[in-house]
Amino acid sequence: CAAGAGVFELQILEFSNHRAALASGACCGGGARELPCAAPCRTRFSLCLKEYQSAAAPGACSFGRAASPVLGTDSFTLAEPLYTLALPFSFRWTRSFTLILQAYDDFEYPEPEAGLVEEAWWSGIVEPSAEWHALQHAGAAAAVAYRVRVLCQPNYYNTTCTTFCRPRDDKFGHYSCSPDGDKRCLPGWQGDNCEKPVCKEGCHPTHGRCDRPGDCDCRPGWRGELCSQCQPYPGCKHGYCNGSSWDCTCDTNWGGILCDQDLNYCGTHEPCQHGGTCENTAPDQYLCRCAEGFSGTDCERVDNPCAPQPCVHGECALAATPRGFSCACQRGWAGALCDLDVDDCASAPCRNGATCRDRLDAFSCDCAPGWTGPTCAEDVNECEQKAAEGAVGGAEGALGPCVNAAACNNTAGGYSCTCLAGWTGRDCEANVDDCTGQCLNGATCIDLVDDFHCACAAGYAGRTCARDIDDCAPRPCRNGGECVDLLNAYRCICPVGFSGTNCEDDRDHCAGSPCGNGAACYTAQSDYYCHCAPGWTGKNCTQRAAREQVDACAASPCHNNGSCVAGAADFTCICRDGWTGKTCSVRVEGIDRCPEGTCANGGTCVRE
Repeated sequence: CAAGAGVFELQILEFSNHRAALASGACCGGGARELPCAAPCRTRFSLCLKEYQSAAAPGACSFGRAASPVLGTDSFTLAEPLYTLALPFSFRWTRSFTLILQAYDDFEYPEPEAGLVEEAWWSGIVEPSAEWHALQHAGAAAAVAYRVRVLCQPNYYNTTCTTFCRPRDDKFGHYSCSPDGDKRCLPGWQGDNCEKPVCKEGCHPTHGRCDRPGDCDCRPGWRGELCSQCQPYPGCKHGYCNGSSWDCTCDTNWGGILCDQDLNYCGTHEPCQHGGTCENTAPDQYLCRCAEGFSGTDCERVDNPCAPQPCVHGECALAATPRGFSCACQRGWAGALCDLDVDDCASAPCRNGATCRDRLDAFSCDCAPGWTGPTCAEDVNECEQKAAEGAVGGAEGALGPCVNAAACNNTAGGYSCTCLAGWTGRDCEANVDDCTGQCLNGATCIDLVDDFHCACAAGYAGRTCARDIDDCAPRPCRNGGECVDLLNAYRCICPVGFSGTNCEDDRDHCAGSPCGNGAACYTAQSDYYCHCAPGWTGKNCTQRAAREQVDACAASPCHNNGSCVAGAADFTCICRDGWTGKTCSVRVEGIDRCPEGTCANGGTCVRE
């Protein structure tokens, strides 16, 4: 099994010795059994860790023992930092275990176990983690709360603390460690122990290698940035490597181990002179078959200078010259071998900008427009020429190339046209644009010959569309309406009682009694107007005025000549004698309505 390394830790959180006595019932400090005990229990703890047991049994603490100093007296609660009972281990952590925690009174007893205050034991599974696991024990003598955890030693990982991983960056590896203890290669490294560098991207996997990340070092016989190009065999002269290292595949016409033997000496060097025929006989060897009149290995000796007919365009004759012959050239040729054409254009025979073309013992001239003749010295009469081609009748008055013209005028090397009115251009072929700046008010201009026409926008007239059409001229408004001219339109201002586009509608707008709540209706311009009574508003007087106090007496609610007094939201009737009620409409019985002296000036009182 793989060795592991870690530590088991236990911390006391709280201890309660409510009797302040030993487990045996005796008082601490060696005192008698007299309750309450006088001496406090100075409590220390002992930890025993062993293999898992379903029930605590005597035996050795196979995983180790640990003890604490005095942590408190009788009952106490500990605060951070807490004392840790630590049991390091160097074996594969079993995950399951049994712990025995004992509390002792710190006193010199004759028997060590005589000072026992309480004993707690627990069996279970705890996996390595920084997290604490809280446990409790309530015994006959005391209660204890504590917590435990298992930590792997640095560089040890997993649930048994057996995976070893120590970060390193040296020749034995280049990696860090994950929380599970796995090796994580540093950038640029690979392999089980991250000892292999990652070569430059694209580096040939077979022909390239690297000792450092990002490099690409070629193996012998290979070259190039990515070691993908083969290298020819050293000394290979006229050859190449064909996909494999140290190869020497010869170029065409080359042979030998190093491709340094010419298999086509004739084609490469052309050694045979004076028209001799070369034959390859062996690598780097040849044979020249000389033309008549020549001899030697390379046909370099001249036996008869005229035999190969050296004069291209002439007759050869033997002569006391360095060549051993001389040439009599044909007409139009010159030079020692009569191979040079005499330049007949050297004297510039062509005139008026013409181009001279040399021919054999002759020349020709390409004339510029307007000129003709062998040397382009004759002026072309374009007016007559064109007339002869297309005109009917003689040259008199012919227009030649001119169109829309009054006359064609011949000039030296050219011509000019006298254009008719409205035309322009070299041949009077272009119509003059007469529309520029002519038409107004958005009109469209149509160009004519020496003239223009304006298509006016609606509402305008005249040659240039400058005049606004009077749309009121036909007097469209009826019933006394007043006409206002607009652009391509008009508007009628109608008298009261009339409406419509032309004031043709004279209907009574008050005929339907649109006004409510007793409002008076008045005919208005194409409409009606309601004069609302107090307390009402809106076009038809159907809405109560929001901020206006309603006159409660406006409707004359008091009868029989009673007087109305308006209030904030109601009214009060002051009744005449003989009447009563809210609106003075109830007669009062038994009242003499004609007391003496009621009617003056001889009037007679009548009871009602």
